Amino acid sequence: MLEQENIAYFFARQGFDVVAVELVEKHVKQIKEKINEEMSIEVIQGNALDLSIIEDKSYDIVLCFGPLYHLSKMEDRMKCISEVKRVCKDNGKCSLLLFPMIWLLQLKPFYIILIFFT
Repeated sequence: MLEQENIAYFFARQGFDVVAVELVEKHVKQIKEKINEEMSIEVIQGNALDLSIIEDKSYDIVLCFGPLYHLSKMEDRMKCISEVKRVCKDNGKCSLLLFPMIWLLQLKPFYIILIFFT
């Protein structure tokens, strides 16, 4: 199961209205196939570097749990973070998940960095 699926389903089961943005069309279809009538999940194919399909200050909570560790250029990472901040309401909460490259290379034990900002 995809990471985004787990997160989207978890929050939808808790009663949240969820909007999931997924880059890969195949993954969008997989997520949609598992949504049932009890879940409020909208799945959009999109890119975390350009969330122009979403209006400014639209969401109370924005979770970015995938794109950052796939982006190799610092400029792209900063653009992603900027988009996350842009779509989050002024008093909203944002959470970013980063996996250090060293973990991805499996050279050292991994650790997770969570960054919260408002």
